[in-house]
Amino acid sequence: MPAARRSIVMEGIVCGVIGAAVVALWFLAFDVARGAPFLTPGLLGAAVFQGTSSPVGLQITAANVLGYTLLHGLAFVAFGIVAASVMAVSEREPALFVAFVILFACFEVFVFGVVGALGQSLLGALVWWSILVGNLLASVAMLWYLLRVHRALPATLVGSWGGVLREGIVAGLIGAAVVAVWFLAIDSIQGEPLRTPRLLGAGLLQI
Repeated sequence: MPAARRSIVMEGIVCGVIGAAVVALWFLAFDVARGAPFLTPGLLGAAVFQGTSSPVGLQITAANVLGYTLLHGLAFVAFGIVAASVMAVSEREPALFVAFVILFACFEVFVFGVVGALGQSLLGALVWWSILVGNLLASVAMLWYLLRVHRALPATLVGSWGGVLREGIVAGLIGAAVVAVWFLAIDSIQGEPLRTPRLLGAGLLQI
């Protein structure tokens, strides 16, 4: 295996281990806080290895916890290798960083799809937002690690997209100013200055 590819694989493994560890620690902290240590990996392990779709009467076993933790770690390592590969390509072609962002978004959707397929009753016991928080924390940790490894990429991205961002901000401000002046002119002609923004603001605050 070429040195460059071996480096990417090792980078991906480390990235995946970081993500898996963050999620595992989050689940442990969350379960301990609600007085049920290892409940989340135990439920997920029972669903994956035993086909359990309901938490009623379920016993949390070490086999389910360890089995799911191992499977979970391998899945994160595989994702980490893919993410590291895309990041390495993005370093040469900054425009492809969009693919990296899409990859992480697809990962989040995939996780929720898998958990949702386990059954609504099980999903309720798992607390869906805890899964969301865990995966978001893992994504942030993995992204932090990859950006630490590829230190030149942020500066490259800023250089590539900085001009576009500035143009977008200026265009948005000009558009907002034109609309504001138009509303002011129409409302003044009708004898009710600021009527339109006042109505829009009231409508938004009541939503």
